[in-house]
Amino acid sequence: MNKADRISPSSEAPPGATGGEEQEIGRLIAELRKFDALISAVSDFVYTFDLNHRFTYANRALLAIWGGTWEESIGKTCLELGYPDWHAAMHDREIDEVIATKRSIRGEVPFEGANGRRIYEYIFVPILDADGEVEAIGGITRDVTDRKRKEEGGNFLVALSDAIRSITDAAEILEVVSRMLGSHLGAGRCGYGELDKFDNFTVERDWTDGRMPTLVGTLNLRDFGDIADEFRAGRTVRIGYAPDEALTHNAKASYSDARETVSGIGVPLIKGGRLVAVLFVHQRKPRAWTDEEVALVKEVAERTWEAVERARVEAELHAANRAKDEFLAMLGHELRNPLAPISTALQLMRLREPDALVRERTIIESQVRHLTDMVDDLLDVSRIARGRIELKQAPANIRDIVAQSLETTAPLLEKREQRVETDIEESLTVEGDARRLVQVVTNLLTNAAKYSPPRQEIRVSGRAEDGEAVLRVRDDGIGIEAELLPHVFDLFTQSAQSIERAEGGLGLGLALVRNIVMLHGGRVEALSDGRDRGSEFIVRLPLLNAHPAQSGRDATVEEMSPAAPTTGLKILIVDDYVDAADSIAELLQMAGYETRVAYDGVAALEAAAEFKPAVALIDIGLPVMDGYEVARRLRETPGLERLSLVALTGYGQESDRQRAREAGFLEHVVKPIDPLRLGSLIEEVAANNGKP
Repeated sequence: MNKADRISPSSEAPPGATGGEEQEIGRLIAELRKFDALISAVSDFVYTFDLNHRFTYANRALLAIWGGTWEESIGKTCLELGYPDWHAAMHDREIDEVIATKRSIRGEVPFEGANGRRIYEYIFVPILDADGEVEAIGGITRDVTDRKRKEEGGNFLVALSDAIRSITDAAEILEVVSRMLGSHLGAGRCGYGELDKFDNFTVERDWTDGRMPTLVGTLNLRDFGDIADEFRAGRTVRIGYAPDEALTHNAKASYSDARETVSGIGVPLIKGGRLVAVLFVHQRKPRAWTDEEVALVKEVAERTWEAVERARVEAELHAANRAKDEFLAMLGHELRNPLAPISTALQLMRLREPDALVRERTIIESQVRHLTDMVDDLLDVSRIARGRIELKQAPANIRDIVAQSLETTAPLLEKREQRVETDIEESLTVEGDARRLVQVVTNLLTNAAKYSPPRQEIRVSGRAEDGEAVLRVRDDGIGIEAELLPHVFDLFTQSAQSIERAEGGLGLGLALVRNIVMLHGGRVEALSDGRDRGSEFIVRLPLLNAHPAQSGRDATVEEMSPAAPTTGLKILIVDDYVDAADSIAELLQMAGYETRVAYDGVAALEAAAEFKPAVALIDIGLPVMDGYEVARRLRETPGLERLSLVALTGYGQESDRQRAREAGFLEHVVKPIDPLRLGSLIEEVAANNGKP
């Protein structure tokens, strides 16, 4: 190795050199100064090794990292310059590999220096002599910390979004974010503190590394000293970053008092002009928080809070929907209670004086049916929304569906002197629940009738089109305004000019139509050219390639008449609604049955033990002891083994029917029951002698 191998760019020719040596050394120094001026202008580290792993050159950027002069550093190995053992050993192996293979080698390494922990990418390349042998190794190292942190930050944000996307609980979102962010930053503690209008700072959950204590609990913002003012102003707080930190000693002391916190980041969240929360990241030792880290915490704070607010809104909506469903179920029960005795009273009037007040009774009966239909619509909306309607699928002929719907709507059509023209292909068949499809068409016909003037024609057509059964209901009525048209199938939608209130509707019919059609895998749309231009509703259902369903009415909807009662049959009626219980008892007495009435569960057990009935009609919504419990106790009462139980109730969901079966009821009947059907039902269940 000649003398120029380790010559500093600032050197002069050494004393004692010959004239020729001085000239050569001068030339080398001049070249080296040019080279050094060029490579020292860059921030990358440029250096060379000899074959013994010693540095023979280092630019100014690298010397600054080492913290030594040229004379103190050149000629030393990595280990002699203070590199960690593992780091120095790694470079020694790599230098030997470059010498042996004459190939470059790349790598990445973290390094703790005067600028803290940084990440570097490097390349070692062979420098060959005239004979093609390696005479030195050159290297370039670049600080990629910022790029890596940005990449890692981006990857972290993606991972965080994936982790919380499906979480619906706000507290769980905060817990997951705190754990992931704290772990990613290598912090000691991380979490959210929420503030109320009294500046109470509450931490419900946080994450710690196991060494720092938790902050779970409630503090007051004033406990944070000057930091409170920073947070209220929406400014991010960074403690432990630099000795000339702008915050006062009071602020630093307050931050340090937060349970062993020495350094940290606090990101305030201002919503609606008010401080609502702070995302905090804490460390129990001094730390130089970078701008990239602070930016990441701020981004996480905003993203997380959006997710939290969304989760809370969804939770509130879910709770509201649940409360709505519970209200509708209870409303249906409460409305059915008064409807039951009204229906029974009408039957009693008919039996006592068949020719008296016929017109008045007819009106009342019509309105009772109308009220019952509205109650059913309310409950259907609730059931469909919760997915509690089970379709009884079978081939259904569209012509038969329309025929049954016309029969149902006949009173309204006759009242308004309206005529329905039908044109439906005979073989138009779908797979569906016939009862529900009748409900769809009935609602559409009712809608057309109500919104068309008297003596107008309504047209119903059905065709097979592109594998679908397409049913159209067209009227020449008041039409639909353009702004309302996209919302006609929404729940409780009413037009500002709607006459539906006068016609007795709740704005439920079209919502039910859409939901039932969707349950059948179909779709429905509404068309109208505007006010007074009529409307057309189009239902599309998957066409069934099968033979037409049998035409005619189902046996379950046959006309019902009072059954001849079994002589001396004893009936117990249990209902806390006195009018309902007494009127049913009176009706059954007129039919020849022996009855007993009880208005609560305890009285029912006592009456049953004494009266020994063959059949018990039991309301479910009884006070103190509900009907299910009454049924279970009656089943356990000696001497009542042959007692047949019928649940007579305002609750009509499938879950209610299942509970009734489990409690021992043979039948579950929803109020109001047709009085003409009641006698037949009693005879049917009595014949079972209490057995299912």
